[in-house]
Amino acid sequence: MFLLNVVADWLLLYLTAVFRRRTVRLWRLTAAATVGAAYAFVVLLPPLPVAVLLPLKVALSATLILVAFGGRNPRTFLSDLGVFYLVSFMAGGAVYGLRFLLDSPVAVKNGALVTSGHPAMQWGWIVAGLAAIGWLARKGYGAIETGRLQAASRVIVTVWVDGKAVTCPGLVDTGNRLQDPLSGRPVLVVEADVLAPLFPDGCPPLVEGEAEDAWWERLPDAWKARVRPVFFRTLSGEGGILWTVRPDRVVIAQGDQAYHSTDILVGWRSAPLSSDGQFRAIVHPHLLRQSLARGGQPCSPESA
Repeated sequence: MFLLNVVADWLLLYLTAVFRRRTVRLWRLTAAATVGAAYAFVVLLPPLPVAVLLPLKVALSATLILVAFGGRNPRTFLSDLGVFYLVSFMAGGAVYGLRFLLDSPVAVKNGALVTSGHPAMQWGWIVAGLAAIGWLARKGYGAIETGRLQAASRVIVTVWVDGKAVTCPGLVDTGNRLQDPLSGRPVLVVEADVLAPLFPDGCPPLVEGEAEDAWWERLPDAWKARVRPVFFRTLSGEGGILWTVRPDRVVIAQGDQAYHSTDILVGWRSAPLSSDGQFRAIVHPHLLRQSLARGGQPCSPESA
């Protein structure tokens, strides 16, 4: 029973390290698991009240975390402890649920799960339960992490032309390096419908399939000085043209900061940039830094 608990605690601590992205020595995990397995002997004691069991469990859990990961600072320690509890609750619930589903005897004594049956079966339950919870937790953690990274890449984009402005949500795309090959200006890509209110009456942004010559002739002379095509080449080697407009300024807000840039081009696409409408502009990751280097300045979003 003691060895079984050592293995179970070792796997719980290992899953905690994986979810916390912590690098830990195997001997520390083994030492902590050995300390944790000592709790198995509590089943040999007479029934204990909750007032005794709860502090005992908290103290033992804290000891496991300190032995396995150390105590860098209170915040890191509490985060490690919280993830360890989460993994333990999920794993314990999985094992308990599987045994209950298959009508296998299981009981709780002094806060510890007590099972019966052949030792090989008990090993199988522990390994199966932890493997299942590890797989499910990794899938869920991956989805949460993806959402967190996407949220961290969200910005609010405001484009100004001739005293008029439009605002839309944007996404910082790490794979986007689009810039004008002649001037070196970075290019911000926005959906055409968003930019349409900035264009002259009767001359909305050019869309795919529309005659470029006729559209160009309808543009006022002042706008002809603003609009230019940008030639680009995709990773597959295919070339293309993106029509752009030179705005008076662009404000990109991220968190509690906003960045102004006047040396920038804004291109447009008639097709939606996001299938779910979560963003309507694409910003490459160096745009904020480039806007500062070219004379932009950070400020609060309220003053933007």
